[in-house]
Amino acid sequence: MPELPEVETIKNTLEPLIKNYQILSIEVLRNATIIGDVNDFKEKLKNQKFLFLSRIGKFLIFHLSNDYIIISHLRMEGKFYFLNKDDDVGKHARVIFNLDNNKKLVFDDSRAFGLLKLSKTSEYKNDDLLKNIANEPKDIDIDKLYNLAKNSNVHIKTFLLDQSHVAGLGNIYVDETLFKSNIHPLTKAKYITKKQFEILMKNADKILTDAIKLGGSTIKSYHPSQGVDGRFQTTLKIYDKKGQLCPTCGHMIRKIKVNGRGSSFCSHCQPYVNDTYNIVIYGEVGVGKTLATDIFKEYHFDVYNADKIVLDLYKNKDVIKKINKMFNLNFANEIDKNILRTYLSNHIKDVKKLNNYIHPLVKQKCIEIMKKSTKVNNIFEIPLLYQAHMDDIFDVIILIKSKNQQQLLNQRNADTSKQLLKINSTNIIKEEDADFIINNDSDINNLKNQIKDIINKLKSRLGQ
Repeated sequence: MPELPEVETIKNTLEPLIKNYQILSIEVLRNATIIGDVNDFKEKLKNQKFLFLSRIGKFLIFHLSNDYIIISHLRMEGKFYFLNKDDDVGKHARVIFNLDNNKKLVFDDSRAFGLLKLSKTSEYKNDDLLKNIANEPKDIDIDKLYNLAKNSNVHIKTFLLDQSHVAGLGNIYVDETLFKSNIHPLTKAKYITKKQFEILMKNADKILTDAIKLGGSTIKSYHPSQGVDGRFQTTLKIYDKKGQLCPTCGHMIRKIKVNGRGSSFCSHCQPYVNDTYNIVIYGEVGVGKTLATDIFKEYHFDVYNADKIVLDLYKNKDVIKKINKMFNLNFANEIDKNILRTYLSNHIKDVKKLNNYIHPLVKQKCIEIMKKSTKVNNIFEIPLLYQAHMDDIFDVIILIKSKNQQQLLNQRNADTSKQLLKINSTNIIKEEDADFIINNDSDINNLKNQIKDIINKLKSRLGQ
């Protein structure tokens, strides 16, 4: 969606092209693009001149010679083209303004979400479309913004996208601003300090100003204006860069949904501040995950183990019936994990088939636990975190590693270690995606010290 810099670029590009030219006639090719009476729109604007353009937030305002204005919002992919009289307007043309200089101004909108609305110059700022739009970052009242946030339970990204709080910030520039300000998009607005809001608005203004200088951002199919190709996208640090390395710290950039909007961030540069945390520990088989969660338990964390959840599922009649049918087995009242493990080690292709069935059930159970929990911190041990597609439900990801994997497995059960390694060979490890990494290569005291350090860092992020 075109954001403030793109709309400002369009304003600056179009104004000298249409200024002081008269509208001879208007063709409305899609009535729904016009808010209000279409005939009235055409009649009131006929024979009028474009005087100048202005902008309020992401709305483009056309000022006419007869005390009327046109409020325009480009929405997803609206564009204005300035064409010769006989040029083809294309299949997505919605409104055509025929001018007295043998030119025409075309509103093109492939997604058909854009709008044009007629209003009087003396009244338009109180129009329903504009009356609740706040100031832009450079003019924002920090005290007012901070006081609004103190009573808000929404995430800071959602708060900043609300045009009644701050005007002009859309998805791209909020991601960039939060990254530059070292603030996680999921941190609730009520935990943002007054000083942080000052930093946010300063950074937002700088980013928007730089984007305007570069003509905005050309993202996917959107281009700011005819003959203008925005170049700010070449300077983007975080937006839409999932899987790339953070330019500041070198960790992997992650992407989540915040109130339905794709949001890119670096979990290391943008620590998550919250009043509760759902934490996951994962890693390869036999590296000390359970030992680590036991230490967390000593610090009064509630601990939940995926293996225990699976064992409970293995007692469920419907699950037993399904697994028997899938693998032609004959379990009665409970699935014996040792027998199933032996089967899977000899039929390795069936591991994926089992996981595709069991993992969604485990994920559903974990979500139920989170919703019911009254604890500040919950620890989940999920060995196959990424295979189970469960990384998106946790606030903090901890990876545990060990150079002594084989030794630890043998200590646990030498007879089954080969089977476990074989079954676990497809485990997905994303070291660069982890918020914390524990190296279980030394003694128990070293492991405890690493975990204590993580706990202290998490405590410092609690917004309580």
